Amino acid sequence: MTSGYVLGRSREHSFIRKIRALGWFAMRSVGSKGGDPKMKVKPVDIVALRSGWEPRFVQISKRKRQITRAEIRELVRLAEQAGCTPVLIYKDGLRFASVDARDQKKRIDWK
Repeated sequence: MTSGYVLGRSREHSFIRKIRALGWFAMRSVGSKGGDPKMKVKPVDIVALRSGWEPRFVQISKRKRQITRAEIRELVRLAEQAGCTPVLIYKDGLRFASVDARDQKKRIDWK
């Protein structure tokens, strides 16, 4: 049986490959340890950068409902502190959905 960690890592790597193909530089935060070491919640899975675009802090999950309010609040806090866009990524069928964590109806463009 495959662990949740391995499945999550696979989703992160899959998304990183996708955005790198679009010209983004992306780094994965191993074990979701991105963020303030004193906080229990570690929401930054991926940091994505591209010339001419605002940097992005990304939280990725299998389902939107699995991203907790505490994770979203901390992601938004860290992104605002760093001048980044906080992004939630989750699987929507076979594709990734990408929304702004501050306004989850606002889709995020990567192209």
